[in-house]
Amino acid sequence: MARSNGGQAFVKWQEYAVPGAGVETRLATTGGEAVLLVQGRAFYLAGQPNAALAQDVMARLLTAAGLPVLDLPQDIRIRDNGPLRYMFNYGPGAVDIGALAQGAELLLGD
Repeated sequence: MARSNGGQAFVKWQEYAVPGAGVETRLATTGGEAVLLVQGRAFYLAGQPNAALAQDVMARLLTAAGLPVLDLPQDIRIRDNGPLRYMFNYGPGAVDIGALAQGAELLLGD
């Protein structure tokens, strides 16, 4: 069961963290409780996030690390190796990967 806190939702547990000196609150509840805290390159999430909050936090972490954020279909995994991009479908059905290929030549296999 998720508890919504000002647009941020936690499941099972939430901590009520008090940021110390030099700690920035990047996400907070409407009541002002810290959701995501940052100090330098360290991030702290004050609870167990639901899927939407986890996706938001991961996008923030990737952006902070200078990595691209890709919204991948379920069961699709990508591995870049130099100029080559490998895409793997671990699911039972076919998936359209055209948008992920970005106009590149595709070599399909099974």
